[in-house]
Amino acid sequence: MEKNYKLKDIPYVKMDFQEIQRKLDEFAERITQAENYETVKKILLESQELQREVNENHTLAMIRMYQDSTDEYYAKEAMEQDRELALRDSSKLNQALISSPFVEDINREFGEEFLLILDKDNRLLSEGKELQVKEQDLMNRYQKLKATMKFEFQGKVLSEGELRPFREDPDREVRRKCLKVMYQGYLDKKEEFEEILDELVNTRIGIAKANGFDSYLDYKNLEKGRREYGEPELAAFRKQIKEEVIPLMKVLYEQQKERLGLDKLTVCDYNLIFPDGNPKPAGKIENLCRAAGEMYHKLSSEIGAFYDEMLAHELIDAVQSPNKITGIGFCTTLDKTGMPFVFANSDGTMTDVSVLTHEMGHAWQAYCSMRKQPLEEYYWMANDLVEIPSKTMELFAYPYAEAFFGKDAEKFLYMHQYGIISELTFYTMVDEYEGWLYTNPQAAMKERCEKLEQLFREYNPGVDNSEFLEEILAGATLFGNMGVYMYPKYLISYVLSEMCALEFKERMDENPGQAWKDYKLFCETGGSMEYVSILKQSGLSPAYVDGTVARVLTGLKQRLGI
Repeated sequence: MEKNYKLKDIPYVKMDFQEIQRKLDEFAERITQAENYETVKKILLESQELQREVNENHTLAMIRMYQDSTDEYYAKEAMEQDRELALRDSSKLNQALISSPFVEDINREFGEEFLLILDKDNRLLSEGKELQVKEQDLMNRYQKLKATMKFEFQGKVLSEGELRPFREDPDREVRRKCLKVMYQGYLDKKEEFEEILDELVNTRIGIAKANGFDSYLDYKNLEKGRREYGEPELAAFRKQIKEEVIPLMKVLYEQQKERLGLDKLTVCDYNLIFPDGNPKPAGKIENLCRAAGEMYHKLSSEIGAFYDEMLAHELIDAVQSPNKITGIGFCTTLDKTGMPFVFANSDGTMTDVSVLTHEMGHAWQAYCSMRKQPLEEYYWMANDLVEIPSKTMELFAYPYAEAFFGKDAEKFLYMHQYGIISELTFYTMVDEYEGWLYTNPQAAMKERCEKLEQLFREYNPGVDNSEFLEEILAGATLFGNMGVYMYPKYLISYVLSEMCALEFKERMDENPGQAWKDYKLFCETGGSMEYVSILKQSGLSPAYVDGTVARVLTGLKQRLGI
């Protein structure tokens, strides 16, 4: 790759998956026949090189599809690759390594986590390949359906990303009409959304059963890297959230209602925090990217240089486009190139800043891991760890709020911290809903909608949804919930991670230099350690341990004055 390459210059290569499968099986056979560790290591590193090439091409197709959802070529390529990757069988290669007489040598050089990850993959992915392909097809279908939705509003045809900012307009009638239009847009496609969800639930349960799991929840928790804990610990954590966070949310809603001068706070009001409007970034996304550069250079010369490198190679794409996939920001890696990529779709709201800083936290972790860790499997952390660097980076940005928001800096700081409490309740609610959804697969769609509405009321005391109850019970909020459709058992990772991020924030306030060193070491560790071990190394607390939530929230409550 040329030194001054741009993202657009990286060539996309159409892959021969039959040849890839042949190579994987050949690697397995060679490892089985290897007579010494050096031979095993050589073959392992060859397989890693192939994996980097496969992953990079898949990532390029996905990036280009997300950047332009109307590009049929890359949409087709991404979907085809999703299918082929679901069918790809690495179990023989994994088992050859796991069963090798040179296991001790592998563990000594690469750490014990590597073979544990391979064993996990074999337990999860060896059977039910056709069902795995079907699941991927259904998720792609949902994503395409959601991304291409258009809404008529104020005489214009808007994407969901363009419509969303009107949900926090200071004019209540604008907010109400916006929500009405958004909900109706989903209900206009009700049959398709219902069909996709029903098939997803049954397909996912089928995948779990095909691989020997009685419970899809247990299957998914293992996939997320929850080896040392599972549903009992997550249930205990949700209990802490209900006891410690929901009462805070109730207080914040009451304050919000009074601040807005309302008799009651409704679902079309709770996105507006300040009567004169929510904080807006001081300038367009290009200005925010410059402000971010100044912030990162002040945080550390290392991350400053990294950020400059990202910009130089055009590896941050946050400019708004009606053709971009909406409602999502993400960071991924170009494994062969050795760099992360950040995607967002700016809309002029404060989330432009929080999404940028969040995804840059992911990018920094991936960048550190790719330079420190020798194996693909260690580039990313397990789900409950991987959101810690991103959530922490959002909090590390607080001292630089004025550079991003100008006169609205104080409003941003309040709203972001309000948003932490709101996210804790929302994501925990979704996790509880998913637990119900996958243990009641025969429930009718009406019951599924009713259950989500019931949990919404439980987790959001003080918010009135009666004006839109008909649309909600028909599925308007369920159909738009990407977590349920695309990322089962993932959203709780944000809640677990926020606890550790708040601990990092307290350290940064007390001793910035040491906190940055601790944070960098955490990022460099990547996926080479499991959840409990890396938290112990970093002096952080497993969030599900009783009392952790109350202790960690102390500083946040003080800053919010509640």
